[in-house]
Amino acid sequence: DIVRAHLIITRYQLSSRVMNGRQRHFIGGVGQATFSMFDSHKIEREWWGWISTLADFAAYCSTGYKTTQGMGQTQVV
Repeated sequence: DIVRAHLIITRYQLSSRVMNGRQRHFIGGVGQATFSMFDSHKIEREWWGWISTLADFAAYCSTGYKTTQGMGQTQVV
C-alpha cells in the first residue's frame, strides 16, 4: 500500500516490436519508464531499501514471455 500510494510513473516511452521466431512471429513491447516518489518524506527509511531491492530484482524475475530466448528483460538504469 505504501508503494502504491507514493510511487508513480512520471514518464514512459513504449513501442511495439515483432520478433521473428522459427515457426511464428511474436509481438512485444520495448520501452522505458521513469518512476518517481512523491511525499517521500512520509516513507520510512526501511521502505527505501525494499523499493531499491524490488527494482534490482526486476532484472532477474523473468518479466514477460520467452525470457530464456532474450524476451522479457528488464534493466534498471
